Amino acid sequence: MAESALEDRLAEVDRLRAVGILTDSEHAARRRLVLNASVPQRPNASGGVVVLVLTVLGALVGVMMGLVALTVGGLGNELEDGSGDQVIGLGLSAIAAVVASVVFGLYVSGRNRLAMSWCLLGAAIWHLVSISAFGFPGFVFLILGATFAFVGRDG
Repeated sequence: MAESALEDRLAEVDRLRAVGILTDSEHAARRRLVLNASVPQRPNASGGVVVLVLTVLGALVGVMMGLVALTVGGLGNELEDGSGDQVIGLGLSAIAAVVASVVFGLYVSGRNRLAMSWCLLGAAIWHLVSISAFGFPGFVFLILGATFAFVGRDG
């Protein structure tokens, strides 16, 4: 008598071949299927590295553009009293958005992949809204990262 469910299934495939129900090629194919089904499958974490690389590239470009916005705001304050305060705030907001996107990119391969994908998309939009045209280069990388996160998600 067979010791496990795997051995039972293999014995059944062998029995079907012995009585002539399965040909040699069908027997080999069924054995492979039974053996492959018995191997535990790892959770799908595909796309995590690509998402992280795109997110980090978007963050680097986003931080540079946020610093440009901070510089423009500082120059505005220097030339006219207090006129650059809003631009400085938006530059800081853009930098905060790309920092958040890196955090979401790090966790996109984890258990909450779909939620992190949505959060990454939100951070990309937040970055674009913060500094408009200056945020577009970083936004492109972040949107690509969010797209790969959605496409590579489990289930």
